[in-house]
Amino acid sequence: MCERYVLPDQGVAERELAPESKWWRFSASFNVAPARYVPAVRLHEGHSEAVMMRWGLIPAWANGDESAGHWLRLASSTLEDGPLFRGPWLNGQRCILPFAGFYTWRLTPAGYRQPYFVHVNGRSVFAVAGIWDRTESDDGDV
Repeated sequence: MCERYVLPDQGVAERELAPESKWWRFSASFNVAPARYVPAVRLHEGHSEAVMMRWGLIPAWANGDESAGHWLRLASSTLEDGPLFRGPWLNGQRCILPFAGFYTWRLTPAGYRQPYFVHVNGRSVFAVAGIWDRTESDDGDV
């Protein structure tokens, strides 16, 4: 599972992904964790826009309740199977996230998790596909 990733510099991400509208502001980070606000590019009224979104899918029906799930990774073959993903997938709520790389862990014979950094050779940024949903918590946070 992609539990942590590396965020590239904003300028590098903008050159690679070329969003038409830019509503984001971020800097490079080497340990992006779930529930953080992260940059994403999505289509809005036929134009690409760069926005900040919270990483981890909290479905609209959860009314902002974070315990309803922080789904971080799933196989594309399961997008239409469950109610959590079906709505955003069929409604075209798709996005791409700029990555410089991500970490994956392997359990060592000694019983501890060894991190490995995965990236694309010769590229300072690449994009990962995502889906998004809109939810509002009791305090009005979207």
